[in-house]
Amino acid sequence: MELVQLDARARQLEEEVTSFQHRMADSGLFTDEHVIRILDAHPRDFLAVSRMGADSTSYEWSEGDTTGLCGADLLAAVRKGRLWLNIRKVTRFHPDLSALVERLYAELEQKCPQFRTSRHSANILISSPNALVYYHLDLPQNILWQLRGHKRVWVYPIETRTVAPDVLESTLASERIEDLPYDPKTDALAQVFDLESGDVVTWPQNWPHRVENADDLNISLSTEHYTAAQLRRIRVSQANSLIRNATGLSSRSVKTDGLGYSMKYTVFLAARMGQRLLRRRQDHNLYQYPRTFRVNPTAADAVEPLEAPIPGTVPGPVA
Repeated sequence: MELVQLDARARQLEEEVTSFQHRMADSGLFTDEHVIRILDAHPRDFLAVSRMGADSTSYEWSEGDTTGLCGADLLAAVRKGRLWLNIRKVTRFHPDLSALVERLYAELEQKCPQFRTSRHSANILISSPNALVYYHLDLPQNILWQLRGHKRVWVYPIETRTVAPDVLESTLASERIEDLPYDPKTDALAQVFDLESGDVVTWPQNWPHRVENADDLNISLSTEHYTAAQLRRIRVSQANSLIRNATGLSSRSVKTDGLGYSMKYTVFLAARMGQRLLRRRQDHNLYQYPRTFRVNPTAADAVEPLEAPIPGTVPGPVA
């Protein structure tokens, strides 16, 4: 049985916002029982639990501690509280999920002959009723596969009204976090999708987006990948950042072909080795969030404050 249902009108997976259907509901991989087994087996360094505010215009995001809790405790807390659980890099640790993700991409590439991808990864997102993810962008292209529950997704085109060019460049160069300043007026530019089990939505690389859950538990699979063109876009933005930081000269061109790109890519390659350690340190500091609460499924809102923050070991939100 095919897992991906993609008609001929929805095959521009790199350049257009695209919605289609999947058939993973009968796989048995996302029942409560199996999700609990995944949580119990998954390394806690690759498991983030986050708490957010109730207003999409006011950023409130904090990370929580899950020490001593089993998978059933965590699932119960997500049902009860206002939490976003991100099971990161599942293909690295769960062979059945790795096989599933590779099958999904194989079917997409078979149905879309121009769509050739690499660097596949995936996260399972388990989130509370009415939870949200703030306005942000991601470096790789995302495909959001809704498995259980209902959520609304806003997807915004890249333009100066949705993300300033300097903010986009510094985000792609890992100089700032992926969350973006949000103006509700830009909702007029967004495409809006109401997702339920079996729905899929994907958007072009780096397009801003935000998410709000309906009044039920949500489980989604977020897969990430790069195409050759997408990797070039990242490299040219990183090269622009290196040139600006080294010389004070600003280059806004993001062309990914021709002599200008070749020269920038040479600069990028030459600088990458010297900056690799610095970049790792920067990324480590940039994407770490201190843990300020402890998950407690017996508490009124499933959390309790920590007396002192615990240094962060996991990244923040994913779409």
